[in-house]
Amino acid sequence: MPHRLKLYSAALGLFAIFTWVIWIRPPADGTSAVVARAQVGTPMAPAPVAPINTPALVVEEANGSSVKPSTMGSVASDSQPSNSTFAAISDFAIWSERYLAADGSERRSMASRGIALARERRAALRELIQKDPESALNAAAPWELRRVLPPEFHQFLEQPVNALAQYGVTVASDFENQTRQVSRRAVIGGRSYHAFVYGSMSVAGSSPNLPVNGIAIDDALALAETATRVLSPAEAAAAKAALTSADPVCTVSGEPADHRGDETLVEIASELQFVCGADHVRTLQELAAEAAKQGKGWKGTGGGPETLDSWNQGPKRLLFIRVNFPDDLAEPISASAAYELMNNVNTWLVANSYDSTSMITTVTPLLTLPYTKAFYSEVGDGQLLTDARAVAKAAGYDTADFELDAVRFTNVPGYSYGGKAYVRGKGCWLQSSSVGVACHEFGHNYGLWHANYWNGSGASGIGPGSHSEYGDSFDTMGSASAGDKHFSAIHRNIIDWLGDSYVREVTANGTYRLHAVDVPGLLPGRFNALKLYKDFDRDYWVELRHLFAGNSSIQNGVLLRWDPWAASAGGAHLLDATPGSPAGSSSKDDAALVVGRTFADPGAGLFITPVALHGTGAGKSVDVVVNRGSFAANQRPTVSVQAEKTQAATGESVTFTATANDPDGDVLAYDWDFGDLTFGINGPLVTNLWSASGDYVVRCRVSDMKGGWASAHVVVRIGSHSTFSIRGRVTDTLGQPIEGVRVHNGSISSSS
Repeated sequence: MPHRLKLYSAALGLFAIFTWVIWIRPPADGTSAVVARAQVGTPMAPAPVAPINTPALVVEEANGSSVKPSTMGSVASDSQPSNSTFAAISDFAIWSERYLAADGSERRSMASRGIALARERRAALRELIQKDPESALNAAAPWELRRVLPPEFHQFLEQPVNALAQYGVTVASDFENQTRQVSRRAVIGGRSYHAFVYGSMSVAGSSPNLPVNGIAIDDALALAETATRVLSPAEAAAAKAALTSADPVCTVSGEPADHRGDETLVEIASELQFVCGADHVRTLQELAAEAAKQGKGWKGTGGGPETLDSWNQGPKRLLFIRVNFPDDLAEPISASAAYELMNNVNTWLVANSYDSTSMITTVTPLLTLPYTKAFYSEVGDGQLLTDARAVAKAAGYDTADFELDAVRFTNVPGYSYGGKAYVRGKGCWLQSSSVGVACHEFGHNYGLWHANYWNGSGASGIGPGSHSEYGDSFDTMGSASAGDKHFSAIHRNIIDWLGDSYVREVTANGTYRLHAVDVPGLLPGRFNALKLYKDFDRDYWVELRHLFAGNSSIQNGVLLRWDPWAASAGGAHLLDATPGSPAGSSSKDDAALVVGRTFADPGAGLFITPVALHGTGAGKSVDVVVNRGSFAANQRPTVSVQAEKTQAATGESVTFTATANDPDGDVLAYDWDFGDLTFGINGPLVTNLWSASGDYVVRCRVSDMKGGWASAHVVVRIGSHSTFSIRGRVTDTLGQPIEGVRVHNGSISSSS
């Protein structure tokens, strides 16, 4: 959101100044009040200090929506708040500052003007909650103001929220257009809100008992990144005065809260907790953030996330509900086909989870929903799921007896997705009978977001670029194809199928043995992923696949990804180790970092080189050299290439030799490119043959695996043909030659 703030110009600046003044100014009359606790009521008539903090109730409404998906809570809207929105908020902020400074008689004379401004602010703040929840939270009226405003103002103020919520997040996947639609709902005290989020909360999954903090107007709820609310000194003093305990202790340390002279009062999950310093406030915030990230619930008094549950482990009973409509009695899928579909889904999930989870499916008879397609198109798919569960229960199939459920129906106008599901929660909508779509949606149920791609600029593929939703073509959370496209190592780790003991966190330079991740089972003592620090926001993950038999790049290299970070929409980012290179139908088909090739991230001082493959099939492994450092004194190697012959027939083998030297005595890696989208082994001597006539540039690039490299090439003519060669030199603006520039005609096919 920081870049968005630039768009709000002077109106936002003025608003921010006055909001800050109000927050820090003490009440004008010096009196104090006790923090009140109240049941969730109608936001139009809140008490002066009656935040929403009633523990969440588990209600059926949380699993369905009575509104169109397009109106559901989500991250900030693409449309920007207008200047008039901020003007309305700023005008009330200015009035409030004057009101706090006035005496009793002056305040009475100001009331009518203040009510008019408060009414306008309410409408503006509701809009801001939906378009920019972070700014809306910054605009919230502080306790010091709320407590002195007359009762007639209360109906126009936002409602503070600090509570346990039943929090549901759904993702609708439009695979054809490569788009997604995320909806968020929070149920607090039996009332349902459309939740709007930013920052870290934009990747939080569903949770039955999540601590949240924010503000609400009507059914629009802005949620802060942290579930903790630090009370101002005045509010804390008022709250402490009402306590019966004279000597509060720190929730984190157990020591007296004032023993360090920094006593702080924090509200989390509707409870007030004392801590003895800002560092312990951060501890509570981190615990709450972990609860949100993992979808864990929250313990009661004393705080802290619940222990890891079994959501991702063990057999899952799934109710597969087949429905049609009064105006469309077509069967979306037969019972036998539904069982076949789910048997295939189960087989795939068992393989991906190393047999740690499975699905036991019950398929219902064909059931008819109570309303027409036009009705569900208007009110939204949440009502469709609710009604599907109801008709299933009436037929003797109660979803309460199952850990998961899915409803299969024929296409409804306006539902532009193949599938939709709760993220780390129960509930799945299917308008497709594809095994891949079903595995993708159940991946959401288990807790995964999409598998994405970083479309980076420059030769490295990791420079400034853009996020590509679904862009990871090797992970079903990207491609929705199941089969060989297993979940990546990162995603398996997120949902606890690939435990941390199988992930090698590399902190020292050396050579590391990495075993394939797409195997039937894990063996203790082996590592199936490497994790390397990049920056404060993300790590590199390295994995090896043994499937994808038809992809020579995958078969001879490793895949690189960034784990979820601020720009990845909750999922991992696939990285292309050969950006810009054509490879069949997709430039990402050869995304793997093949043996002998060094991947460099100079900014992180990181160099990764797979150097040797071992074994085949599920027993496949690779040795990966990792070097980290600036290596400022490193000297570059030299290399020359000789060909056994420079003209040969199609199908005739040609041997090439690279003569290389490193002045520092470093071991060298050899990266051979035969000019036809194939490559050689890591070594100075290679042999290749070509099946098509043409002139081919055979290039060898040697690397000292520390950032130093050199390359040389030779051109060979294969077969008889009448093509022409273009030779030249690429230079910079000063006429100096530029190394490593790819020259091509824009075609994705090989040219000779």
